[in-house]
Amino acid sequence: MPETILYFIMQFAVLLGFFGVLDFIIMLLIRRNVKWPLIITAGLIYFAVIFFGLSAMSTKVSGQGIMQYMTGEFNTNIDMIAAEMNKKGATEQDIQAFRKECDQYIIKILPAWFLIVSIYLIFLNYLVMRLFVYRKYGIQSELKSFELWYLNEGVIWLLIISLAVVAPKLILDKFLVPEWLYNAALNAAFVLFNLYFFTGAGIFSFMMKKFKFAPFLQIFIYFLGFIFFQYIALPVAVTGVFDTWFNFRKIEKGGNIWK
Repeated sequence: MPETILYFIMQFAVLLGFFGVLDFIIMLLIRRNVKWPLIITAGLIYFAVIFFGLSAMSTKVSGQGIMQYMTGEFNTNIDMIAAEMNKKGATEQDIQAFRKECDQYIIKILPAWFLIVSIYLIFLNYLVMRLFVYRKYGIQSELKSFELWYLNEGVIWLLIISLAVVAPKLILDKFLVPEWLYNAALNAAFVLFNLYFFTGAGIFSFMMKKFKFAPFLQIFIYFLGFIFFQYIALPVAVTGVFDTWFNFRKIEKGGNIWK
């Protein structure tokens, strides 16, 4: 029992130190009036340095890096679930379809999952430190309200190229490009759809405020969105994508007023 408590305290101390350094970096950059996208980028560089450092240490000690370890653990769990499915009478076709989905949407896009989680964590820390710096030093870090978030129009081309690369494999189950290029495009598309999801969510939030939905109704809609997230995520992301051309909110983008 004491060893468990000591292990927990050590883990907590490591996490506290890790995020403490991140928050210190963010605070310094905010005080220097660095734009928020560059602050997030600095946070990602910090995460990358720590990740590759730990991965190098893990490779030296155990012979496998963090990504290799995570992939192995996921494959082990997938094998266990497949074996359980087999015991319950699932057909071989169903089991292979399950394995294929796990490989497609978990194993192959592990780098994208790491990147998305890192962005979320850094951004949450940025929001907290932004409020702290404003209250303590009176420095306001510029950040548009959530309802006005959008991605630069040029980003859509990266998404289009990524989808063009992965489409033959997803639709025809045939590689037309090297597998490494397919994996890179799949990861890029996943990351971009996550970013466009927030653009789409911002559009719906904008519309609710524009049409003066009652606060209780807005909270209820957000609650339903959380409950049915797996069903609404793609339509919301697609809304964010089409906002590139239609500018549903008729807001100013990149210095130009869209009409």
